[in-house]
Amino acid sequence: MTIQQLVDQYHYKPLPKELSIKQRRQYEKELPSCFSLNGNLNCKIYDKYGHFLAKGYSRVVIGDYGAYIEIPLEKMILKNIIIKPGQEYRFLPEFKNVKYHWYCLNNNLDIKIYY
Repeated sequence: MTIQQLVDQYHYKPLPKELSIKQRRQYEKELPSCFSLNGNLNCKIYDKYGHFLAKGYSRVVIGDYGAYIEIPLEKMILKNIIIKPGQEYRFLPEFKNVKYHWYCLNNNLDIKIYY
């Protein structure tokens, strides 16, 4: 199943055990060969259009709804990242308990970056 199909059907709830195992295996299988689950702090990371994102990563985490790259802040190319337009409210004092700050690339690509 695609991630969108899973979202539509399960609404980001935990997947049934067998489906979770199947999906996670598929996500790991589809990782580009340059990525290791254990990370690589010297690997340069670019998006699919060649925009420089980071100078390494600490690990790849695979969940029910996809694979996520954990990147230490000091490895990010911060000049290429902005707060996602419309998500500025997450920084207001009354939203101090938000689960994440939502960033994206400053080139209008819809790549979600959590902090």
